[in-house]
Amino acid sequence: MLAKHLTSLNELLIQCGQSALVTDVAITGLTNHSQKVKAGDVFVAYQGAKSDGKSYLLQALKAGAVAFIVDQPLSEQTHQAIAEQRKATGQLLPVIIIAELASKLGEWANAFWCQPSQQLSVVGITGTNGKTTVSNLLAQWLEAMGQSAFIIGTLGNGFLGQLKLSANTTPDALELQALFAQCVADGVSYVVMEVSSIAVDQGRINGSAFAASVFLNLSQDHLDYHGSMAAYAEAKAQFIRHFGAIKLVNSDDELGKALLNELDQAADFGLHARDYRVATCELSTRGIEMSIRQDTQLFSLQSSLLGAFNAQNLVAAFAVLVKLGFSAERLCQSAPMLSSPKGRMQSFVGPSGVSAVIDFAHTPDALKKVLETARALTSGRIFVVVGCGGDRDRSKRPMMAKIATELADKSWFTADNPRTERVEQIINDMMAGVATPELVTIEYDRETAIRQATAALLPSDVLVIAGKGHEAYQEIDGVRHAYSDAQALKNVGFNEEVAA
Repeated sequence: MLAKHLTSLNELLIQCGQSALVTDVAITGLTNHSQKVKAGDVFVAYQGAKSDGKSYLLQALKAGAVAFIVDQPLSEQTHQAIAEQRKATGQLLPVIIIAELASKLGEWANAFWCQPSQQLSVVGITGTNGKTTVSNLLAQWLEAMGQSAFIIGTLGNGFLGQLKLSANTTPDALELQALFAQCVADGVSYVVMEVSSIAVDQGRINGSAFAASVFLNLSQDHLDYHGSMAAYAEAKAQFIRHFGAIKLVNSDDELGKALLNELDQAADFGLHARDYRVATCELSTRGIEMSIRQDTQLFSLQSSLLGAFNAQNLVAAFAVLVKLGFSAERLCQSAPMLSSPKGRMQSFVGPSGVSAVIDFAHTPDALKKVLETARALTSGRIFVVVGCGGDRDRSKRPMMAKIATELADKSWFTADNPRTERVEQIINDMMAGVATPELVTIEYDRETAIRQATAALLPSDVLVIAGKGHEAYQEIDGVRHAYSDAQALKNVGFNEEVAA
């Protein structure tokens, strides 16, 4: 079914607090991509990080745009071109100037698509690590409860098993509201979405209504964008402060504790939480057996997920759903069917029973937790294949290398997504954090590094392949080449281990 939207420019202007035009204009769409403009669209143009959308107005005009919303007055040349088109065609072609337009896109798109998020139950999850796993757990649990659940996040947008890849963890404001609108049209009840700190800072979620907002944790990441941990933390905090009728925070995290003190209405989860406390937790190679205390009630559940950090992810998802009104008993009954998303503690078994785990861990804290989990699950050695992304926070490179060499018995440093940087420079940065270089093998080709590491495994050992997780590409010099850690393992005889 087609999503409902406004068809009058005046309706859109009035709903966004602007004055109506003397003569109305019929509209069919709202876009900020000049190559996606169709006849009848309103083209939204503003100064972006890399280019100014106003330089594409004439291209949008030729493609059939019938109105323009811009952040600043147009150049004389562009004004003249629009005036000539008005004269030639008799079209109105209005130009509406809105200051700070980029931060207001969400409100405009929300109005155009008839407030779609208010007709859904949207759950937003933020945190350095765990967003993808928690959103996946929520979607799986919701489906087990007989509900439809649409996912928006790192692995793509769509229903479980039908995700379509997206350029960003959190889509831009116009795309996000369009997704919400389509969910309403398709009769979807719940949307679970990852909310990145960058999306909050750029206002991509503005105009959205959230049934619940969840804060998982904060550790170093994205400093190339935010510039400091304080700014990064503030972006996470802003989401919890300003979004979510239900607010849930991890009280085991320092920022979570601060948010709890600040927000009287927030509930918490964690090892020592007052609202949803992990009372007991047993970890094994078979998964997790845990109990959660809510007030005076104790709920027990079992899961095939691995590691203490996944116990935190489980209690976060559990708490959200209980707060949304689902039966705790039914959630516990269906917990054994939950599974990790692709690239998150994804287990493989190779020749002679040797083991490997693929995880998206690309931050120091995530790598530490994955290696600690691997250590707790084996009596043998731990190997790790790891790299760091190019054109990103350089300060975390020696930190990740230090963690790798301290927690693993042998490390292979290799390419991740070098992007426009040289792999050699990235690994040099990593080596600055290494006290035992004799325990490191440097191999610039990632698949070769994996082949070398697997060849050295004994049956009691575990290989952790960190950093890329689910990604099916490797970005080199700005070009994405087909590559997968899972396929690299399969090429040397490994198969994915499916929990019984």
